[in-house]
Amino acid sequence: MLCLDHVNSSVQARVVIEFDDYIPVSVTCESTGSESSVYWRTKPNAYSLLEIGLSSDTGELRSVTLTSIESGAVRVSDEPAGSSTERVVHGLPCMNLSAWSKSDVYADRFCDATLGITLLVAQDTCTLQIGAARLPRHLVDYDSVLFGFDEQNALCSIEIPLDEAMHRQTLLGFTQQ
Repeated sequence: MLCLDHVNSSVQARVVIEFDDYIPVSVTCESTGSESSVYWRTKPNAYSLLEIGLSSDTGELRSVTLTSIESGAVRVSDEPAGSSTERVVHGLPCMNLSAWSKSDVYADRFCDATLGITLLVAQDTCTLQIGAARLPRHLVDYDSVLFGFDEQNALCSIEIPLDEAMHRQTLLGFTQQ
């Protein structure tokens, strides 16, 4: 599991969100850090892959890339999404890096898991559910992207705004693959 260590509320960088026909969705947090990145990946089957990039020094979240998703793991709703949670904190999530070794070996930059991925496409957002479906206990809001964490501080959801109807249509195309 990828767990929250703390929230950096002093970072003022923005996120860049991209949707396209090849990489369903990517979120990049503009960062000033020059240190290398480490990656947490989950690949529950041959058709789905989610990769999350982090600063190797601070654990600051740098990127979220849904590289591919199995069509059966995409759920569609014509209703607006509504995040219900107890607590919302504003800032950049910084994740616990204890799963990575401090070596210079390239392969050590990756921590792999086999947790399931579900993409929920609502009218105004898309939400990546990681692992078993559960509501987040608290949210971290970073430039309108909501990172949901469960009672053990494990990342369990990422809610991304759909600013344009074409973004939703792009994601709906993955239900027909």
